[in-house]
Amino acid sequence: MARNETIEKLKQTLRLRREALARSIKGDMRLLRELHGDGSGDVLDVAADSAQDEINSRLLEVESDELSAIDAALERFRDGSYGVCQDCGKPIPLKRLQAVPYVVDCIDCRRAAEKRSEPGAAGWGGTVGYYG
Repeated sequence: MARNETIEKLKQTLRLRREALARSIKGDMRLLRELHGDGSGDVLDVAADSAQDEINSRLLEVESDELSAIDAALERFRDGSYGVCQDCGKPIPLKRLQAVPYVVDCIDCRRAAEKRSEPGAAGWGGTVGYYG
């Protein structure tokens, strides 16, 4: 399969994932509102609800971040820069794009960025930053 065909399939994958995330975020928001509207229960219920709220809030944050990354990738499709490393300007390998369709850099530039941002660390604990 040619690179252009694969890129078009990735575009469709991004659109489908975007739709799924948007539905999920909408459902998560609705669930949080419903849980806060109940207001009944004892101290243990309130503690359990608080813990669940924290989990739901973090999930919502992760989903929102991914949605932003997908929107940025779709914008790169529109301006013609999708699949090109924002650092070195070379094409991002298809295998990398297939693994994470919204990446903005090639693996070499990503590794270099991680080395710069993680002095003394062996590649663990830093921000991954796939979408800038």
